[in-house]
Amino acid sequence: MKKTIIICSLLLLVNCSKKTYDKLEINLIKVTSYGLEDGEPDEIFGGVRDIFVDKQLNVYGNDFVFKKIKKYSNDGRLIKVFGNGEGEGPGEFLLGRDICVDDEFNLYVLDLQLHRVTVFDSSANIIKLVNLNYRPASIAAINLENVFILPSFNSGFDELIFKYDYTLEGKEEPNLKFGRKYTGDYELEIYNSYLYGKVMVKDSVIYYTSGYPYSIQLYNVDGVLLSEFVREVEFFRPPYLKRKSTRYIRNLSGSLQGAILSDTLFINYLFDVDEDGGLISQYFDFWSLNTGKYIGTSKLEKNKVSLSLVGDKYGNLYSNSSTPHISVSKYEFSFKKREEKNKNE
Repeated sequence: MKKTIIICSLLLLVNCSKKTYDKLEINLIKVTSYGLEDGEPDEIFGGVRDIFVDKQLNVYGNDFVFKKIKKYSNDGRLIKVFGNGEGEGPGEFLLGRDICVDDEFNLYVLDLQLHRVTVFDSSANIIKLVNLNYRPASIAAINLENVFILPSFNSGFDELIFKYDYTLEGKEEPNLKFGRKYTGDYELEIYNSYLYGKVMVKDSVIYYTSGYPYSIQLYNVDGVLLSEFVREVEFFRPPYLKRKSTRYIRNLSGSLQGAILSDTLFINYLFDVDEDGGLISQYFDFWSLNTGKYIGTSKLEKNKVSLSLVGDKYGNLYSNSSTPHISVSKYEFSFKKREEKNKNE
């Protein structure tokens, strides 16, 4: 059955909202942790850069300290370790960042410094090494025939997302480029910041969340824009050049990334900082994937969740955690509309 967000290709649905924030109340109950407090290097996390949950609910954590990806069963048992640590050889990483797992349980790892994609099968064997002629920012995949990469904005391309077929030997160029990057008054600042956004895929729909300005875009596998969610956020401010150099970009606010929960809900994870880079507030924006409507926003408790965020089909939320030790945490998640106080009180 087709999802209601997938609409006729002749019609483009753009949903806008100016509603105020902090109208929802969320409840996060921690139920499971992945990664021991003490143990062998493969049993602990030195630091977590990205998280993924596959269709069997196995949990993957990208350990940027030990330069490996660790796979756990949903109840917290270590299953497999991918990668050979730090280096430039096959299965080694210098700056591994985004990870994803396709429908056939192949694991994809982006290395931002090596400009390389490493693909492992479920047994941790390397089945593909792809060198890129640009710096990648994010990756998503349905299978080896449908791989989607978001280049860093300062790579010099006008298109937003590149599609690859990794079953074709000897062909490392994309077979499709689609979407358009932001153009406007703040191009220089945005292109040289880390606010590239993130690409995800669910049921053959490609989701892109923009770091700044606010935009959630949905495409089909042929690169056709199906829908876009946009809204004005009261605290959003563009990045700026702190010292008149692209090496000193100050990001004041934006979206860190998005997450899909229970097939019907999309969360956009927003941040707001002061002029010195100190975190002021974090927020979850909620959108219905059934109706394409903005539901509301909730302000998060400080340090409740961290940079990496992913959901599963049952509505659970996963995030990296630093307390009581570095790990990945699973939360039971729910939300409701915040009760408004009586004006006469």
